[in-house]
Amino acid sequence: MLALAGLPLLGAPGCSPSEPEGPNPFDTLEGDPAAMVEAKAVYRSYCALCHAKDGRGIPGMSPTARDLTDPAWQDSVEEAHLRKVIREGGAAVGLHPTMTGADKNRLSDDGLSAMVELVRSIRRDG
Repeated sequence: MLALAGLPLLGAPGCSPSEPEGPNPFDTLEGDPAAMVEAKAVYRSYCALCHAKDGRGIPGMSPTARDLTDPAWQDSVEEAHLRKVIREGGAAVGLHPTMTGADKNRLSDDGLSAMVELVRSIRRDG
C-alpha cells in the first residue's frame, strides 16, 4: 500500500500544501511499523493539505480545518467517528464534503488504526 506515487493529491479547494515549517509530531510515533509508515504517508499527502503537518490547521484557510490537537475536541470525539471520517470523508458525518476519505486502496485497515493513533497522539495539553 505504500505506493502512493501516481495517486492525485485530493485536498479541499482552498487548501494549500505550503504551511509553516516546524517539527512533525508524527515522526516520534511507534506502533506497527508498516502501518505507521502507511498512515504517516497518507496524512502527509492528503490530510496535511488542510490540517497542516502539526494537526493545528492552516491559518486563514476557508473552510477552516479542524484543529486536531484541541483537547476539548479530542475528549469529545469517539474512535468510531474518527474511523468513519478518515475512511469515508467529511460528507459521511456532516462535515465539509470536499474532505476526502482514505478508502482501502489508499489506507489499509491496519493503516486506519495507525491513523487514529496518529490523530490521538497530537493532542496538546491544556
